[in-house]
Amino acid sequence: MANLQLTDAFGLNTTLQLRDDSPLAKAKLTHLTGIGQSLGNEMNAPIDQLSLKGFTFTVNCSAPGALIGNAANVTLNAGVCGAVSIMTPIDKTLFDDNHFSPVIAIMPNQCWIGIELDITAGANLQAQVDGFGVGVKGVAKLGATTYTLIQASDGQFPPLGDAFKTALDHFYIASNVDALRNQPVGTVYARALSGTVTFSGSYQVPLTVNALASADLGFNYKVAVAPEATLKLSGSIAISGDLIVRSHKVSDVVLEIGVYKKKGSILTANFTASEGIEADLGTTDLAARFLTTLFPGVDSKDAGITGEEANDVNRALNQCLDRSISIAINVSCSAATTDEAAVIYEVNLSAGNMDETSAALKSALGGDWTRMSRLENASLIRNIVTDEKEYKHQIAVNLFGLYNAAEIDSYVRSCTILHDENGQVAVIDKTHASRISVASTPYAADADKLRRALAEDFLSTASYAAIASRVNPEFTIQQSYFLYDQKLTRQEMRDQILLGAALNLIEKNSWNSTLAANPIFPHARISATARYNAAEVLSLFFASTGSRQPRPRAEIERIGRSAMVAVIDPADPAGAQRLAVLQDDQIWNAMDTNGNVASFGSIPGLQQLASPVLGAIEADWASIVWWADSIVKAAPTLAYLLASLDTMPPENFSTNPEFTEKSKAFQNVIGSVARETHAAFEGGWGMAVVFALAGNKADRTMDISWSSVTRHYEANS
Repeated sequence: MANLQLTDAFGLNTTLQLRDDSPLAKAKLTHLTGIGQSLGNEMNAPIDQLSLKGFTFTVNCSAPGALIGNAANVTLNAGVCGAVSIMTPIDKTLFDDNHFSPVIAIMPNQCWIGIELDITAGANLQAQVDGFGVGVKGVAKLGATTYTLIQASDGQFPPLGDAFKTALDHFYIASNVDALRNQPVGTVYARALSGTVTFSGSYQVPLTVNALASADLGFNYKVAVAPEATLKLSGSIAISGDLIVRSHKVSDVVLEIGVYKKKGSILTANFTASEGIEADLGTTDLAARFLTTLFPGVDSKDAGITGEEANDVNRALNQCLDRSISIAINVSCSAATTDEAAVIYEVNLSAGNMDETSAALKSALGGDWTRMSRLENASLIRNIVTDEKEYKHQIAVNLFGLYNAAEIDSYVRSCTILHDENGQVAVIDKTHASRISVASTPYAADADKLRRALAEDFLSTASYAAIASRVNPEFTIQQSYFLYDQKLTRQEMRDQILLGAALNLIEKNSWNSTLAANPIFPHARISATARYNAAEVLSLFFASTGSRQPRPRAEIERIGRSAMVAVIDPADPAGAQRLAVLQDDQIWNAMDTNGNVASFGSIPGLQQLASPVLGAIEADWASIVWWADSIVKAAPTLAYLLASLDTMPPENFSTNPEFTEKSKAFQNVIGSVARETHAAFEGGWGMAVVFALAGNKADRTMDISWSSVTRHYEANS
């Protein structure tokens, strides 16, 4: 037996005997010193009656490479390099419940001891061992923990000294298939390290498509696009970050093994296209797959997307997918207080083909978990990448100027593809790409510019829809809202709930307990869509859609003010004062009469306000007045153009000379108001006011996700 001297700074000096064949004995562990805790009075106490829950330690270990079979140069920290954790029945579970992986319950007759060692392994590690479940390159820093089950005998637990010796004998770093197969029942091996896990297969990525019209181009009423589509891809998705791999030997033949995201960490994803598992997905050309999904029958090569341009477009789409998938997996796996399962399987080691099972386990230890998905004797418990039910994050695709294109082929030929930091895609004419692009980064869209461009083009698109309804009464347009934040505050989440309430989707008080319980909402993603038919679009402009009587300015401002009231929280720092002004006709009329935000501070009722509050009120007024101006200017020319169309043949009139001539004035008006878009229209109020003007009618949806929770809302007109 190998002797281990156990000491602490409070006078403990005792000897434990390790099994000669244990990894720690082979590593020549001779001395362990407890740090920060007095162990002397605890060593003889039953493990379930201890006053301590754990302690850190230093060691003397002359051959640490033996811990992984001398496969690589291994070093331990010179100072504190390990920790002991003790879990008793009062803890109820060995690990915090993450709602996805099987819970390891601690029964009244059970305790667990965890032994952790922090090691650094040399650069040749991956070539010498099967791995730890995560792909690593170069030097690997590894926190290896073995949790050992300690059972009571005749209702009595052993003293800490005996239980500690048992846990030390069981300590093992699983780096090969045999270690997993031979793992003792009642142990959990855990390895914490930074690296990558990879999954290969076929994926279906949902797209939400915003087709837009521009104010300064002609109209094409033959163009049609589905508001939703599914992008089918095949290839590998690599997830990187701070990860933990756990294997739990449940019984002689059942092994649970999985990868967990370390609590509070952030994951990144990288997609690599392949020729696919299915023949019909046999292409690595993302541009071709993307364009044919949006526009069936369009050939990217015929559209001139070849050579270096094709490479650039594919890179842009790949970066978009990487960002979008990263957002999706962080939203799906975003618990802030516990390590959360990213992928976990239960493997029956006695069933199936032994060679195939060993090959799948070996591949998983190396970081590639693809083979695990093909094992007949492996049951999937969770996979945040391949589980389509959890891939709720749609990629927003914005098709600028589509409704003005002469034909789809020419549209594709003239456009470039950009992506923003939120994973959105913009297809836009190359000559107008500067509206949204980042000057210093090819194929990148500036998120703020993109939001502004979407706001600018919404009025043009709504106007186009009103005209298009003359030919196609079933024509619809879609307005979208998207927000992603790694840490959304309680107040910011409350603002999103108010938007949902304004869209008649959420009862705002239904979130009171959730908001009270969460000061921060990690990896929060909010998406909302509202789809308007022809009649609903006409209501934006006309008080009576039958007579096409334009709405009076006062009515538009009143609706705009009410919509603004609906999305302001009184508890917001400036909320109460903003609401008071929005609901005060006298102050509002004074602002309308004054018309100069720079002098609003002189208006009675506003004179006493602090600058930040006054600034917020000025922004509210400017947004509402801009919207009212836009509708007031657009409605008469739109009514005139629609009246002219009533006298024309019902066929596609975009090439009709009379229509072309009469539409010039309308295009000039729409162009002028679109270029003056106010920033506030980009956010939640923009959706709220359009919904209100449409008579609170639209087919709408909203998804709110955070910390692996998603709440879905939908309603129809």
